[in-house]
Amino acid sequence: MSKIRFDGCCYGETNQGKVRTNNEDTYICQFIWDDSHIVCAAIDGLGGYEGGEIAAEIARSTIIKHLEEFRAKGITEILKDAVIEANNEIIRQRKAYPKSTQMGCVASIGLIDLENGVIAIAHVGDSRIYRYTDGELKKLTHDHSLVGYREEIGEMSEGDAMRHPQRNVIDKFIGEQYLSLDSSNYIEISVWPIIRDTQYLFCSDGLTDLVTSQQIIDILSLNSSIEDKVKMLIASANDAGGRDNITVVIANLRTNARGNAHVEDFEYSNKITKNKKFNICPILSGICGFIIGIVISQMYNMYKADCKLEHPIHSNIDMQLDNSEFGSHSTAIDDSTFLFTPELIKNDHRIAVDSLSHKKESVATQE
Repeated sequence: MSKIRFDGCCYGETNQGKVRTNNEDTYICQFIWDDSHIVCAAIDGLGGYEGGEIAAEIARSTIIKHLEEFRAKGITEILKDAVIEANNEIIRQRKAYPKSTQMGCVASIGLIDLENGVIAIAHVGDSRIYRYTDGELKKLTHDHSLVGYREEIGEMSEGDAMRHPQRNVIDKFIGEQYLSLDSSNYIEISVWPIIRDTQYLFCSDGLTDLVTSQQIIDILSLNSSIEDKVKMLIASANDAGGRDNITVVIANLRTNARGNAHVEDFEYSNKITKNKKFNICPILSGICGFIIGIVISQMYNMYKADCKLEHPIHSNIDMQLDNSEFGSHSTAIDDSTFLFTPELIKNDHRIAVDSLSHKKESVATQE
């Protein structure tokens, strides 16, 4: 049976929104190394107008540079190392920006390997990566926040989470602390199989705080270009108030003609076995039916393995999320936990909480 091949294209934009006076978001959307590898990311800056913008740009440029220079490693290892290098570079650069001592960012990065049919993901914070295929939208990352966690395990509805006053309280961010190359759980790492004819959405919380999953599905399902879909998603967030910067990247992966023939061959074989009539003795007919049944069963199992795998091939996430679609996969909490006080948290503020010192450090815009 021939191996499925994929073709891909991507498009991204970032928008200031209707409330902020500058844009601390940025993104990555480009081929890397060759036309079989694509890197996409949504990066959301923290720490004030200047600091967040600087941190996001440091992360973007450092990740791209590291990927370009260290191709020899496996895609999961090189992606993790790139995010660690971005994290540590933000910490080093703070010395040059004394007014931005708390600058940092959150990011969701995907390294798409079209040749091998997988996407490696590195994620920190509350930006998100979704997969849309066959009318279904699946979130592939976990929000590193209490509100996001409660939504994932079903304790809170999507609408309640979007309206919650503490939805922007996060547990970790890029640039929070120095990371060694052997750091295992701070950065959420996973590898997913690429399902044929799929769109991957990378976005900041400026989109998902205001646009519901159903609205996203309605737009991604349209027979429009990915550029138009990106613009429509951003417009939807602005129509809902545009309280934050909005970043959207879509990677559209399609099976080429060879891949589509793989599906058609299976469907055609299955149709023949249902309609064919045997004009031979019952014993021979039974033997043939038995053999064909085994063949079809094996083909069907291979088909399911190609198309229906719903869990990561690899993940460093190890804390159980009970009663959720993620099964045995969940947020990697590492050295921090969620600690909150009843003080007012404004809509455009994001708070990072360090449970080890029980000290709240605001990394939000000071108006």
